Amino acid sequence: MSKIVYASGGAEPQPTEALERRIANLIRHYLRTRSPAIAQSVVRHIEQLCSHPGFEGDARARCAYLRLRTHWRWLAQNATPARETA
Repeated sequence: MSKIVYASGGAEPQPTEALERRIANLIRHYLRTRSPAIAQSVVRHIEQLCSHPGFEGDARARCAYLRLRTHWRWLAQNATPARETA
């Protein structure tokens, strides 16, 4: 039986509030860097949040997160890094 490894790198799930904060921080970081790796991390964290046993969002909230996941997957595949400005 394989052990689940969460986006945090540990074997225990993070609280949903921590995941939501991490997603927000990753999005802000992506806006500065346009990094495909950061976009992919957003995807992983959204998936972790939606599958979390403590996720208390209703169907609308889950659907919104899953639409966001689709958008971030697209960004992960099509992002071009931000150019440095002097």
